[in-house]
Amino acid sequence: MHEAKVLPAEPKAPAIDWALFLFLVLFLNVRLPCKLIALVLIFVLRPDFRFGLRLPFRRDGRRSRLPLFYPAMALIALWNAFAHGPLTGTNYGFSLAGGLAYWMAGLLAIHQVKLAVDRLPATTLHRTLVAFFAINAAVSIFTLLKIMIEARTFNPYLYQGEYQKYFINTGDYIRGILFDTSSANALINAFGVLYFISRKRAGMALICMTVMLLTGSNATDIIAFCALLWMLIAGRGRERKSLALLSLFMLILFTVRISPQNHLYVFGTIENSLSKGPGTGVNADKPAVRITDMPDSLLDRDGRRMKIATRYVDSVSYLFWLKRDSVYKRLGVQWPKIRPRPRPDLDAPEFQSRLDTTLEMRKKLLEFIRLQHMEDQVAMAGEGYGRLPGKFIAMRQAIDFLRRHPGKWLFGDGMGNYSSKLAFRSTGLGMSGKYPESIRYISPEFKAGHLALYLYYFTKGPALHSVLNTPDSVYDQMLAEYGLAGVLIFVFFYLGYFCRQPGSTGIPLLFMMAIGFCLNYWFEQLSVVVVFELIMLMDRKESLSAVTKE
Repeated sequence: MHEAKVLPAEPKAPAIDWALFLFLVLFLNVRLPCKLIALVLIFVLRPDFRFGLRLPFRRDGRRSRLPLFYPAMALIALWNAFAHGPLTGTNYGFSLAGGLAYWMAGLLAIHQVKLAVDRLPATTLHRTLVAFFAINAAVSIFTLLKIMIEARTFNPYLYQGEYQKYFINTGDYIRGILFDTSSANALINAFGVLYFISRKRAGMALICMTVMLLTGSNATDIIAFCALLWMLIAGRGRERKSLALLSLFMLILFTVRISPQNHLYVFGTIENSLSKGPGTGVNADKPAVRITDMPDSLLDRDGRRMKIATRYVDSVSYLFWLKRDSVYKRLGVQWPKIRPRPRPDLDAPEFQSRLDTTLEMRKKLLEFIRLQHMEDQVAMAGEGYGRLPGKFIAMRQAIDFLRRHPGKWLFGDGMGNYSSKLAFRSTGLGMSGKYPESIRYISPEFKAGHLALYLYYFTKGPALHSVLNTPDSVYDQMLAEYGLAGVLIFVFFYLGYFCRQPGSTGIPLLFMMAIGFCLNYWFEQLSVVVVFELIMLMDRKESLSAVTKE
């Protein structure tokens, strides 16, 4: 008898793909050297350069493995540079090289993410994401605990001491493992909320929701509210809908009870945008005054209601201590006379927002304005303030610029010339990372437009230093620097690429990212987009496997 041949057992899939985990941790770090190390390391561990890029409408019907968006953007940038770009006699060549490096990094990152999704089982990918979000949550919560200990309060979101060092700004310190802006941490955790709700992982969904709320990002909260409402109405499964409803309840509770000043700020901004007269932001540099000391004639309806509520709280506190003293006396208890602990004087200077907390930055920007002779341009950029946030004014600037230069409607003004992180970085001001002053480049269009608008807001008081007043927006960038060609390529070759066969997470996540592109130059940030692409590709893989089983 012949012995049966024993086949070697298939290698067991790892619980966590540490190569992908390490890549996410390093690549999402805000520092460019860490991103470069992440790319080099992942290609050493997975040396594969078969990108599988294919032009559309092929006869064999095979689609491109990766979105053609990244190489197409680089080609438009090269066309603009050599067709009518300022390559000679300026430092634009250095800026161009940096911009092309951004697009190349994005292509390399999605290539490695696609490799991981294609080669690894769904369980390994899921556990890797769980590990990433768990460690990010641990770092975020540890940061909050440090703030609570330093401020000696359980809720630093209401703590006005130390010149309002925390208070409404508390969320800005919750940056997680990214060490990037809090808005990036907020949006990534919003992705996590949708991802874990779709997989019915209640614990991780609530953890991601908690971290998202702690960042205090009003824009992300609004986007997440819409996406969760979508899942509640159009989602499938009672458990998913219950988690979406619980997440909505957490959002409302945090907004009303933990950090009420955030929603007041949002409503104030909307009211200013809809008003016909000048907004309240013109007084942003004036010190705050306790609301109970303000006359009713200077307050709106909500302000008068807040004044009544504040006086009510003060009177209830006084009556409580008065009654407690009277009870001791009536019982004949010889107890030391109890007095309420002295309430802090919120009109004192240490409870006001101090203008000199950003004094160094303002000095630097004002000196830059003086050296660049931009006083008139900055003043003109502020016209119309109080009716629209800076983001809307920036889009209006871009459209007006293209109307004055109809020849640039097709391919835009060129990469780094009007609206991008690269344009801000090339100024050498350090607003988007360090840049050598010896190769500084500022295009005249950017100088008169978005740069002047940014300087207008950020040389004012801290109340105007909001994401709503920055010109950062992917849509603005596509239109102004890449023209209608760039917009169409972005819609069809990027958003369209991820619209193919989305699963349970895909539709709300795509909606969230599409709105999120209004908030920042996310492609140049090299952070949020990578997590979005990973979850979308995982979602598509599971959707295709479900269709195959059926």
